[in-house]
Amino acid sequence: MPDPPRAASRSPFRVALVGCGRIADVHVAALREAHQVVAACCDLSLPVAEAFAKRHGIARSFADVEGMLGEIRPDAVHLLTPPASHRALVEACARHGVHAYIEKPLASSEADACAIVECARMAGIRVCPGHNRLFDPQFLELRRRVDAGEIGRVLAVRAEQGFGSEGVARGASIPWSYTYDWGIYENLMPHALYLVSGFLAEPGIPQVAGFNLGTVREAAVEEIRAWIPSAAAVGEVVLSMNAAPQRVRVEVVGTRGALVADYVGLHVAGVRVSGMPGIVQRLTAGFHAGWQQVGGSLSLITGVLTGRIKQYMGLRRLVAEFYRALESGAPSPVTAEEGLLNVRLMERIRSALGGREKRRATPAIAPSAPARAFVTGATGFLGGRLVERLSESGCATRAATRVATRTRPLDHVEWVKCRLESEDDLRRAMQGVETVFHCAAMAGARPARSPNTRKPTSRARCAWHAPPRRRGSRRWCTCRRSPCYAVAARRGATDEEASLRRTRRRARLLHPVEAERRPRADGVDGLPFVAARDRGASRNALRPRNRASDRPAHAAIAVPRATDRRRLAARAHAARSRRQR
Repeated sequence: MPDPPRAASRSPFRVALVGCGRIADVHVAALREAHQVVAACCDLSLPVAEAFAKRHGIARSFADVEGMLGEIRPDAVHLLTPPASHRALVEACARHGVHAYIEKPLASSEADACAIVECARMAGIRVCPGHNRLFDPQFLELRRRVDAGEIGRVLAVRAEQGFGSEGVARGASIPWSYTYDWGIYENLMPHALYLVSGFLAEPGIPQVAGFNLGTVREAAVEEIRAWIPSAAAVGEVVLSMNAAPQRVRVEVVGTRGALVADYVGLHVAGVRVSGMPGIVQRLTAGFHAGWQQVGGSLSLITGVLTGRIKQYMGLRRLVAEFYRALESGAPSPVTAEEGLLNVRLMERIRSALGGREKRRATPAIAPSAPARAFVTGATGFLGGRLVERLSESGCATRAATRVATRTRPLDHVEWVKCRLESEDDLRRAMQGVETVFHCAAMAGARPARSPNTRKPTSRARCAWHAPPRRRGSRRWCTCRRSPCYAVAARRGATDEEASLRRTRRRARLLHPVEAERRPRADGVDGLPFVAARDRGASRNALRPRNRASDRPAHAAIAVPRATDRRRLAARAHAARSRRQR
């Protein structure tokens, strides 16, 4: 039998966090603003949980949810993990009689969402889905004005959700939403759906359109439009990963006007029927709209400067409302049934998009076919084009990737899951290959801020920490792009040594030139070594002058960009002119 939930009282609630990712920092701040106690945190990686606890002054950290619930016995838990894990975590909370705040969406499938609702009902615990944008100031203002009848009867609601690619997704720690086909969809679509469905009575089956431009490779479908019918109004949901600038807003159209809540500008603008003549309304409409935009911008600036406006204001308010509801015995500010409706609509839209998903290759854990070449960084800019060239040439290639959403089917190419910081992964992936093309920019560390020092991080780990001869390969080719170099202002030419001098003073990361010298200096059993770059001739080229039989079987040929070719041609012309003079 589950333990009974704690009775209402005025003492602070003891709260535990499950999942110590980026959003967990916001939850800690929101809980402390609401005067609650963060008693423990839990993550699958104990070092991550310990580091998070130390950073925020949390007493206990765990890697096991059941152990944390049994030992800490919190009053509530915030589930900040990917949606596929929510059902099992809520069932664990129900066994211990613990209330749950669940980050959106409630679950990744309608079946899981139904199970969560039933489990919470049977255990007598509260579940609050994290529909935080319902509590942002601009939406609360829009809702107040709609409920006051300012625009008359609601006819249509349109929610637009844009997308901004996260730089951290290119680092070693990839956000969960980028790791599977529908991850970005499950992360963003819930917002637009719950903003629209709140105005619709008994939403019907969505009508859906979708297509891809190929710019966001991790997304199954990049552009999605859904129309949701209901008894008295129509909802429209837009999820666009290519529209620029990014638009995040809600528009409500009524019989006497329209209102727009802008989540980027953080203001509400509207237009409504007035008693003035039609010609006057047309002449002054632009002034009216412009004045609202100016007023919204000024309010945003003053709000930021005074501290009145903070990040995730809706989440902070929702967390505070949830604990007020627990204390008073009132219903949750967002009910489990509202979370279930959100997941149901998501699943119907996803089902309607069947057949429009991008084609993926399935990465293998262990190679299943012999290969002549192995490419690291095969989903990056340089490695991706190298894999294409090898595929076109008919060379049997093994391509390394960390996530399946960045792969695509190519002839003669086998994709394998490989982490460059893992000796076992590298040994399996490189077994039996003749040539290794090392194009990866990251291995195990967070991305460095400086472009001049980012790439060598993985080369220090992979190029000489684990010599390729031990893994059975016979040739090694390291490939890197020219942005690793600095440009000397006086000569107007690429100067590797200038960047090298700056990097040495930092004494933290290795410069690309040293990264290429290190394998030769350490001695890799006479292994032929090639440094391929995407510019023309380089002053520090490390191609060994061996006899022809020692040269690599496959050379990494990276063609200079058009701007580089023009620059090189201009330099050559200037040099000829100087010689003639």
